[in-house]
Amino acid sequence: MHGVGTAHAAITVVNALPTGIGSAAGVSLATTAEVELETAASFRLSVDTAHDTRLLRQAVAAAVEQWGGGRPYSVVLHLRSDIPPSKGLKSSSALPTAIARAVSSAMGQPLRPIVAAQFAATVGRASGLSATGAFDDALAGSAGGFVVTDNQRCAVLRHDLPPAGWKVVLWIPDGTHRPSSELVESFSSTADESEVALRYARNGEYPAAMNRNTQRVERVMGYEYAALHASLRQAGALASGVTGMGPAVAALVLREHAHEVREVFPSTLGETKTLDLLPIQGERLSVTA
Repeated sequence: MHGVGTAHAAITVVNALPTGIGSAAGVSLATTAEVELETAASFRLSVDTAHDTRLLRQAVAAAVEQWGGGRPYSVVLHLRSDIPPSKGLKSSSALPTAIARAVSSAMGQPLRPIVAAQFAATVGRASGLSATGAFDDALAGSAGGFVVTDNQRCAVLRHDLPPAGWKVVLWIPDGTHRPSSELVESFSSTADESEVALRYARNGEYPAAMNRNTQRVERVMGYEYAALHASLRQAGALASGVTGMGPAVAALVLREHAHEVREVFPSTLGETKTLDLLPIQGERLSVTA
C-alpha cells in the first residue's frame, strides 16, 4: 500500500508557551512523506538515516496504530523537507502531520486538516519536544491561513484567510533553538504580556499581535533584534517578529514592499526567503467557543 502526505511550515503570531493559547500562520515551505506499507509479523520501519529521529519513529508507530486497524506493518518511509529544523519554522509539527497523512492515505482514510493537526499535537507532547503540543503550529501548516487555538483543548478559536497581497519575508540565521519543553519556566512570567498579544490576535489584528509577541520572546531568549525591526518597518513591513523560539525572523509585507524588506535582512548572516502565506486548505474551520 502506498501513501503520500504533505504538511507546511508556519510562522508564529503569538507564542503559546506562557498561556497554552497561540496563533500562527501557514507558509509555503513543505515537508512530504511517502510510505510503502505491507502487513508483517511485527512493526518494522525503514528510513534514511539522515531523517531517522525519535520523533519520526514515534509518529510512524502512532500513525500505524491509529489507522492500521490493529495489525502490524512493515513501513518504508521516504521524507523530503524544505523546512530547516530547530529554527522556529515548525518542522516538528509538519513532520508528524505529513506522516499521518501519508499513512492514512495508504489505508484509504484521508484526513481532515484538524485531525492531522490533533495527531501531530499528541505526538509532539508524547515526544517531549513540545510543552503545549503546538496545535496552533500544526493546524496552520495543515489547514492554512491564520489560526488562533487553545492548545490544551485542541480547540479552534479563530481561522482567517490570508489577506490578499500579503507575503512573508523570512530570515533564517545560523544557530538553532532549544526544545520548548526546556523553556517553560523562562516564559512563565510573561503570561500577562501574552494576553495582550492574544487580544490582538483574537480580534484578527495579526500584525499588532506579532509585534507585541516578539518583544517578550526576544527578551527571554536574548535576541537583539530591536534595530532590525525598526529598519524593517521603515522598509514597509506590516509587522516582524521572532517565529517560535527563533532564531528565524518573519516579516509580514505587502507584495510591493517585499524586495525592499528583503534587502534589510543581513544576507551574509543567514538565508533570506520570500514566501506565500498558505491559503486555507479546503473549508474554513469551525470555531469552538
